[in-house]
Amino acid sequence: MTVVPSVALQVMVALRDAWLLPVALTGSVLVGVVWAVVRPAPDRPGRLMTGAGLSPVVFWAPYFAGAALRDGALSFSPEIWSGTLVWAGLAMLSLAALALKARETAMGNGPAR
Repeated sequence: MTVVPSVALQVMVALRDAWLLPVALTGSVLVGVVWAVVRPAPDRPGRLMTGAGLSPVVFWAPYFAGAALRDGALSFSPEIWSGTLVWAGLAMLSLAALALKARETAMGNGPAR
């Protein structure tokens, strides 16, 4: 699911930045590895949150590495690119927590009111 949008975007721009395709493929494979190792499931909230929190980090890290290799360096400071990775992971972790909370409430296991 993560490589398809990257390929579609490059097709839309006539492969202007074709070097992004192997980078996206690498990130997608890493996301698959994370999910294969962590094996998240709705009944295992810790694993689900771990997989969700790591997925954006392992997808975007190869992009930053590829950009740094291609251009000789990143055009912004380490605080910015590392912060981008951390915030992406935290955002996905938040969404996973919200989804688990909604599932818990829908199943009637929510807190008593």
